[in-house]
Amino acid sequence: MINLYNPVGLAHYITWILGIVAIGYALKKNYPWTVTLAFGFTAFSALRIYQNSLNGTPVDPIIQQFDHSAQGAMLSLLFSMMIVQAIPISKWVKIFKALAVINAVALCGHFIYFVVAGLIHHQSWSEILQNEPWGILLNASMSGCFNACLFPLFDRKEKYLKWLVVISVVVAGRSLPIAVLFSGIGASLLIQKKYRALAVAVPASLAVGFMVKGVHLFSTRGRDLIWAHAFVYFRDHLRWAIGSGLGGFFVIGPVLTPVELHFTFIWLHSDWMQILFETGIIGFIFVVAMYGQALWKSRVNPALFSAVTAYAAFGVANMPLRYPIAGLLGAFLIRWALEKPVRH
Repeated sequence: MINLYNPVGLAHYITWILGIVAIGYALKKNYPWTVTLAFGFTAFSALRIYQNSLNGTPVDPIIQQFDHSAQGAMLSLLFSMMIVQAIPISKWVKIFKALAVINAVALCGHFIYFVVAGLIHHQSWSEILQNEPWGILLNASMSGCFNACLFPLFDRKEKYLKWLVVISVVVAGRSLPIAVLFSGIGASLLIQKKYRALAVAVPASLAVGFMVKGVHLFSTRGRDLIWAHAFVYFRDHLRWAIGSGLGGFFVIGPVLTPVELHFTFIWLHSDWMQILFETGIIGFIFVVAMYGQALWKSRVNPALFSAVTAYAAFGVANMPLRYPIAGLLGAFLIRWALEKPVRH
């Protein structure tokens, strides 16, 4: 709790509270009420964690970690909102399409390099496929999912670029990007009532997935273990209504990581689960309501509806909100779907 007898700390706390209210009021003018609720509660979730450092740095190193993580998450949220608002939607579409092409070239180029190097060194095809291209997000799964979300933004006139993006999703060599790609395609077919094509797309996605990953198609790569540990911690040690506070998993995650894994989870590798873990049931409901409204309003635009659906699938078993470029894409899609038309 904030120290009521610390006038400087109390002044900082009140200033932040008034700032959150002011931003929420400004958002209400351009967006539905769900955006204001989601932002306001998320921002307060961070503030309630680092409020104890508003008048100096705490002595306890664990408290310092919580404070720094919450402050970093808050700044990331604010900067993402500011940057997305600074450029018109039409220009953002061009920027993200350009990023998708650059990412596709990076993924495909890296994959070709692995194939050529493997053939030179007489490697088997299975050995070659063990190498995963990074892409611009420096992670095969994240880069592949990023392009899978952007695929719907390319129109029929850009068919060669669309094929390049699809190929890059496949050569990323991970199952999640393929699942995200077909989630977006399936959503587009569903909203356009193309049920026969949708019936073909579902088994086609599984076939492509097995072609890429084989028996490892549904491998969780340790996610199931950290999810189970996080659920137990949430159930037994946190207040379900409000969670750990924004940024809390960055500090708690390494402690929860099972010893049998050879790496540390500082992110939950599921943004939807991390939202629940950090902001609790209340914050999760607000975010889901906002996202549900974005899906509903974007249904008149199949390309946007497809991209918004794909991004939701992206966050099921990955962490797009933890990467700057992918996080900006999410903020942009929410803006595009929910921004009220300008009245002249």
